[in-house]
Amino acid sequence: MTPWHPGRDGLLPIAQALEQFVKFEVGQLPTAVQYESTSPSHLPGLALSGPGRGPVGRVEITRRWLQANGYAADAAELASRVAEILARLRAWEATARRQVAWRAADLADPTSAEPIALLGEDARDEYEAVCDAATYTADYVRQLAAMVSAKLAAKLVEPEPAAKPAEPPKPRWNRATGELTFQGRVAKRIQNLAQAVNVVRILDAFEEEGWPERIDDPLPGGRDAMRLKQAIQSLNRSSAGLRFLRDGTGEGIRWHTS
Repeated sequence: MTPWHPGRDGLLPIAQALEQFVKFEVGQLPTAVQYESTSPSHLPGLALSGPGRGPVGRVEITRRWLQANGYAADAAELASRVAEILARLRAWEATARRQVAWRAADLADPTSAEPIALLGEDARDEYEAVCDAATYTADYVRQLAAMVSAKLAAKLVEPEPAAKPAEPPKPRWNRATGELTFQGRVAKRIQNLAQAVNVVRILDAFEEEGWPERIDDPLPGGRDAMRLKQAIQSLNRSSAGLRFLRDGTGEGIRWHTS
């Protein structure tokens, strides 16, 4: 029997479960008024199979291994992030149930409207924010899996001279031409910079900082979740190969390939 591996059997399935959940946009929620299939215990992909391998079980098993093998900080971070996502999802589900029931009560035929149409804007925004947090956490878990797996493999083979890792490709933003390029191709072209002020500010900030995975919200005037959401939606519109999203805290922006 193959021994349990913290990367292959622990961290990667957790990342895959989070990524599977994110595939379900708000508009694709079940049409039944009951939200069983979106509750934390029934989320697509988070219902991980195998004895003791449910979403909490797998996270706890992996956390214990990390804690016992010199990754105490990562063990705490993993457990904290997953717990926060599930807690926010439970709170969201309770709000969604109340909103659907309340608005459906005013309809002559409650079955005539899909539940998604009965959700308020705040509930939709929170669901998207949870999706952003899940994506951010999935990226973190994959990076942790790669690091742990590499360290375990290094103990089994003779070390070789370390080659300098190739820098991953990054986008480039040319304000003069209004072109955002990635790997030699135009990912987005902005015809009128004056009409896309917030989009340009975001791209300017990423370019100035060298395209890290995340930047703080660069829009002036203090935190404004709706303004940030609209700017990111505009940025993603007609964008090829790149996707921008909130970081799950409402205070930053991330990018990744799509």
